[in-house]
Amino acid sequence: MSTRSGPLPARPTSLLPELMSALAVLLRATAGFLAFSLYAVLATFEPLVRLVLLLLALGGLVTCGIYAFLLRDAHFPLWTMLTFSISMCVLSALYSAILRRLAPGSP
Repeated sequence: MSTRSGPLPARPTSLLPELMSALAVLLRATAGFLAFSLYAVLATFEPLVRLVLLLLALGGLVTCGIYAFLLRDAHFPLWTMLTFSISMCVLSALYSAILRRLAPGSP
């Protein structure tokens, strides 16, 4: 039996913490790039999307007004059209909120 009388060899350290931090940095950078790319596309089409959504909402409200108050059509789906118009306004607000959230410099 031989006994060693010198210093013990250095224990290998784990690379896992360094790899995890590098992976976290890579994921954060990728998420930032994707968020900026999505923001660029959504911001480009924002005027068109907002115009279409708000025109659909206004058209639905005008149609409801014409059929409900002027023509007094009993078979017109008034509540369906009102729901459609309100949902177009909600979609426009959600689009704006998503743009604000994805904007560079937002938390």
